[in-house]
Amino acid sequence: MNNFEYYNPVRVLFGAGELKRIGEEAKKLGKNICLVSYKELNFLQPLMDKIERLLKEEGLNVFTFYEAEPNPEITTIALGADYCRTVQADVVIGVGGGSAMDAAKAIAAGVYYEGDLWNMVFSRHDHIDAVPPVKSLPTMMIPTLPATGSEMNNCAVVSNAALKEKSYIWSTCLYPKTSIIDPELTLTLPPYQTACAAADTISHVLEIYLNGEEDSDLLHYFQEGVMRTVIDNIGKVLKDPSDISARSHLQWAATCAINGWASPGDAWTPIHQVGLYLLRVTKYSMELRWLY
Repeated sequence: MNNFEYYNPVRVLFGAGELKRIGEEAKKLGKNICLVSYKELNFLQPLMDKIERLLKEEGLNVFTFYEAEPNPEITTIALGADYCRTVQADVVIGVGGGSAMDAAKAIAAGVYYEGDLWNMVFSRHDHIDAVPPVKSLPTMMIPTLPATGSEMNNCAVVSNAALKEKSYIWSTCLYPKTSIIDPELTLTLPPYQTACAAADTISHVLEIYLNGEEDSDLLHYFQEGVMRTVIDNIGKVLKDPSDISARSHLQWAATCAINGWASPGDAWTPIHQVGLYLLRVTKYSMELRWLY
């Protein structure tokens, strides 16, 4: 087991029905709220309407930036940062899967970042020259997919179509202030997306498990526990999508898989890094982005 330093300041409100607290929690952070979610809300539209209502009931000013795309583009991040400055946002709330949450994190940091926002990104591991952000608007995360774990870590994945690259921003200032993890928000997920999310959760710890230090007993037991939790519950959810207990286990497993608990003193996620590398170096990069 290697030496390590660990820090995670995210306040988590977990459980079915906890979304109702979004207004009171956001109010603690600021008055002007910028909601960040997808260009095509589709089945998320009722949820976003509900969130807007809950925020306004607390007397908060709500502004919406529904422009995030899968693997959010750095140009979209720049537009979002400009929008937050224009409306004088105090808080950024990301609602959705990893792309929406990562876009919210990057936008919140981009508000204060000077120069080209792509400079925040660790885009080349052979020569790391990123200048990560050091300040961000406070953020809240509302995950609707039990997969990426962005609700409790300090990472945001972004893309650059012009450079045909996809990589990540990594900084302490990206930690959300509060995350409301409500498994009820996953009840409408299609079976395919539910299964993909389970695979993503497993991959986050399996890569560490297979590539890790031999002398990491507690971490190995923890990694095994996360994978076993997913294996034990994914079949229940696919059989009965309304099983809130099983969905709760999947949601918390996804968060715990990549909030840092599974990795201090051990390895990291090499296959994810290979996926990012392939995206950068192949001529099929825009297609390969879907591999990760």
